Amino acid sequence: SDWSSDVCSSDLKNQAELALLAVARGRAVLLEKPLAEDGEGARRVADAVDRAGVGSIMALTYRFNPVVREFLRKAADFDAAGARASFLSGAFLAGRFEGTWREQYGALLDVGPHLLDLVEAAMGPFAAIQGQTSTTGWTSLVAGHQSGAVSDLSICCHAAITPSRTEIEVFGPGGSLSVNAREGRERSFSVLRTEFAETARRGGGHPLDARHGVAVQQWVDAAMAATRTPEGHDPVETF
Repeated sequence: SDWSSDVCSSDLKNQAELALLAVARGRAVLLEKPLAEDGEGARRVADAVDRAGVGSIMALTYRFNPVVREFLRKAADFDAAGARASFLSGAFLAGRFEGTWREQYGALLDVGPHLLDLVEAAMGPFAAIQGQTSTTGWTSLVAGHQSGAVSDLSICCHAAITPSRTEIEVFGPGGSLSVNAREGRERSFSVLRTEFAETARRGGGHPLDARHGVAVQQWVDAAMAATRTPEGHDPVETF
């Protein structure tokens, strides 16, 4: 994960190119989010992984947090009408990412994969995404789900708050479920290392493999397309 973060800190293209080289040599790959610069690049990596039969895991670190996994287990049986979710931090205020792709493309491409992935896991497949990004770096998304439910997502890396927030709350006739995804997050990395080692040994897939990374890239691309329109809400991207 540290390796992939360093590789991707300056150029999104590097990860896809290096992943293709590693896979060609029969190596399992631990992949940073987003998988590539765009959907086409993501599919190239996933296709290569499938052909080689090697293991792969996306470093969607919150999904390896036992606290989040327990929330998702409960959400699977919850009758949800809608949800609200946020990923808010001051990461872009300290200059740490100055001159990198993270600053160039913004929070939606940087941390959007985390939040979109968590919301889809909790609420089910997306049907459409609408959105708008402010000139000050705040992105608001409205995601429709195939179930008919709707989720509201807020993303910003220019918010001077401590601690940062990665939260989801799901509402329905039976009440609500919520999770602070940063609670217990330090445990995510040991789980990630263990599952990557197991996946590397046996080869083949994992629920959060490169193919899942293609789906995440599709959601992010749709959100970015929606927020680029002047009206902020048209067109609606469908899946």
